[in-house]
Amino acid sequence: MPKEKLREHLQTLGKQLDDSSSLGSESEKQVKQAMSALDRLLALGDMEESLEESGIDYRLSEQLRQLVAEFEAEHPHVANTLEGIVDVLGKMGI
Repeated sequence: MPKEKLREHLQTLGKQLDDSSSLGSESEKQVKQAMSALDRLLALGDMEESLEESGIDYRLSEQLRQLVAEFEAEHPHVANTLEGIVDVLGKMGI
Protein backbone atom coordinates (compact mmCIF):
# COMPACT_ATOMS: atom_id res chain seq x y z
CA MET A 1 0.00 0.00 0.00
CA PRO A 2 1.51 3.33 -1.01
CA LYS A 3 -0.08 5.17 1.91
CA GLU A 4 1.48 2.78 4.43
CA LYS A 5 4.89 3.16 2.82
CA LEU A 6 4.46 6.93 2.86
CA ARG A 7 3.61 6.80 6.59
CA GLU A 8 6.75 4.73 7.23
CA HIS A 9 8.92 7.23 5.37
CA LEU A 10 7.35 10.14 7.28
CA GLN A 11 8.05 8.45 10.61
CA THR A 12 11.64 7.83 9.58
CA LEU A 13 12.03 11.41 8.40
CA GLY A 14 10.62 12.74 11.67
CA LYS A 15 13.16 10.68 13.64
CA GLN A 16 15.97 11.86 11.39
CA LEU A 17 15.00 15.49 11.96
CA ASP A 18 14.90 14.94 15.71
CA ASP A 19 18.36 13.34 15.61
CA SER A 20 19.97 15.95 13.34
CA SER A 21 20.67 19.41 14.67
CA SER A 22 22.80 20.47 11.71
CA LEU A 23 20.16 20.86 8.99
CA GLY A 24 19.84 24.59 9.36
CA SER A 25 16.66 26.40 10.23
CA GLU A 26 15.56 27.17 6.66
CA SER A 27 16.14 23.62 5.44
CA GLU A 28 14.36 22.17 8.45
CA LYS A 29 11.46 24.55 7.86
CA GLN A 30 11.15 23.38 4.24
CA VAL A 31 11.19 19.72 5.26
CA LYS A 32 8.56 20.30 7.95
CA GLN A 33 6.33 22.12 5.45
CA ALA A 34 6.62 19.17 3.08
CA MET A 35 5.85 16.77 5.92
CA SER A 36 2.75 18.79 6.78
CA ALA A 37 1.55 18.56 3.17
CA LEU A 38 2.21 14.81 3.19
CA ASP A 39 0.23 14.44 6.41
CA ARG A 40 -2.69 16.19 4.72
CA LEU A 41 -2.34 13.83 1.77
CA LEU A 42 -2.51 10.83 4.09
CA ALA A 43 -5.61 12.26 5.73
CA LEU A 44 -7.53 12.17 2.45
CA GLY A 45 -10.13 9.45 2.68
CA ASP A 46 -10.21 8.87 -1.05
CA MET A 47 -7.24 9.48 -3.32
CA GLU A 48 -9.66 10.57 -6.02
CA GLU A 49 -10.56 13.57 -3.88
CA SER A 50 -9.29 16.76 -5.42
CA LEU A 51 -5.75 17.54 -4.31
CA GLU A 52 -6.50 21.19 -4.92
CA GLU A 53 -9.39 21.11 -2.46
CA SER A 54 -7.15 19.52 0.14
CA GLY A 55 -4.67 22.39 -0.09
CA ILE A 56 -1.82 20.17 -1.30
CA ASP A 57 0.52 21.87 -3.73
CA TYR A 58 0.85 20.03 -7.04
CA ARG A 59 4.56 20.84 -7.00
CA LEU A 60 5.20 18.80 -3.87
CA SER A 61 7.23 16.12 -5.67
CA GLU A 62 9.33 18.80 -7.35
CA GLN A 63 9.96 20.52 -4.02
CA LEU A 64 10.98 17.22 -2.46
CA ARG A 65 13.41 16.53 -5.34
CA GLN A 66 15.02 19.91 -4.69
CA LEU A 67 15.40 19.04 -1.02
CA VAL A 68 17.01 15.72 -1.98
CA ALA A 69 19.60 17.62 -4.02
CA GLU A 70 20.28 19.97 -1.10
CA PHE A 71 20.75 17.18 1.43
CA GLU A 72 22.63 14.56 -0.63
CA ALA A 73 26.12 15.63 0.40
CA GLU A 74 25.72 16.56 4.05
CA HIS A 75 22.67 14.54 5.10
CA PRO A 76 22.53 11.41 2.91
CA HIS A 77 20.11 9.56 5.21
CA VAL A 78 17.59 12.41 5.03
CA ALA A 79 18.07 12.62 1.26
CA ASN A 80 17.50 8.87 0.93
CA THR A 81 14.26 9.07 2.92
CA LEU A 82 13.07 12.01 0.83
CA GLU A 83 13.85 10.02 -2.34
CA GLY A 84 11.71 7.20 -1.00
CA ILE A 85 8.86 9.64 -0.47
CA VAL A 86 9.20 10.98 -4.02
CA ASP A 87 9.10 7.40 -5.32
CA VAL A 88 5.91 6.61 -3.38
CA LEU A 89 4.28 9.84 -4.57
CA GLY A 90 5.12 8.88 -8.15
CA LYS A 91 3.44 5.51 -7.66
CA MET A 92 0.41 7.37 -6.31
CA GLY A 93 0.31 9.54 -9.43
CA ILE A 94 1.41 12.72 -7.67
